[in-house]
Amino acid sequence: MNLGTGQAYSVLEMNATYGEAVGRDLPYVIAHRRPGDVPTCLADARKAKKVLGFETQFGLADMCQSSWNWIETQARS
Repeated sequence: MNLGTGQAYSVLEMNATYGEAVGRDLPYVIAHRRPGDVPTCLADARKAKKVLGFETQFGLADMCQSSWNWIETQARS
């Protein structure tokens, strides 16, 4: 299951945290939003807890590290 924590993060925070997982600064360009991109995307995780009894256990840094570990594993395959 993939479910967020309810904590909002900016794209710059995501970039910095993923850079920490990768072990280097990641380049980025600040540009205008693409046609069709939404300015904000939010979800309420309370229904998952109520209906499924599921709560998130990990934060942003854990998610980035786990994702990077998977990418490295796939690259070696």
